[in-house]
Amino acid sequence: ATGTTVRRRPSAEGSERPSRSPADGDLDPDSDELERLRCSSVQTEQVIAERNRRNARQPSAGYPGLAFGGSIFSSSTLMRFRVIANELHNITNVQLKRAEGEVSALRNRINALEENLGREESELRQASHEVSLARMESQQEGDDDKEDGEMSLLDTQLIESKLRYEAVSRQIALLDAEFEPTKAACSPSCR
Repeated sequence: ATGTTVRRRPSAEGSERPSRSPADGDLDPDSDELERLRCSSVQTEQVIAERNRRNARQPSAGYPGLAFGGSIFSSSTLMRFRVIANELHNITNVQLKRAEGEVSALRNRINALEENLGREESELRQASHEVSLARMESQQEGDDDKEDGEMSLLDTQLIESKLRYEAVSRQIALLDAEFEPTKAACSPSCR
């Protein structure tokens, strides 16, 4: 080695670090700021479970972050990762709630449309019934008009028949009048 000692930093969990006074000397101002920015929605149990999971994991030789048995990320970098992870978690929750709200609004709109459709269908059935009644009435009126037409035709034929009867009666009366003198002259000899 070159004479420089590599100082291993403990893996930081943010909430597991005891708060130190500024007199300790190795308190990083960035880590203080990051601790203040840390999302409070992460539960202590989740943080402890994550730490236990990380401690139980064996370092992988293929992963450069764990080369030489220790993390190459500093505690402030890990803290930043956690802040970013918390922000992503919050953003995901906000988007999920927004999507749920949109789904709820769409569901309400679908229900309203279904109610409107039901009303429209009942109005359509009622209008169809009224149209069929009107059609039946118009057919009856048409039948009445047809009967009225037949009645007027029969009335016309009756009037024509009366006129013919009168004309024939007159002709018979004329013939009778002409036949009477002949009948009177022929009567003594024809009998």
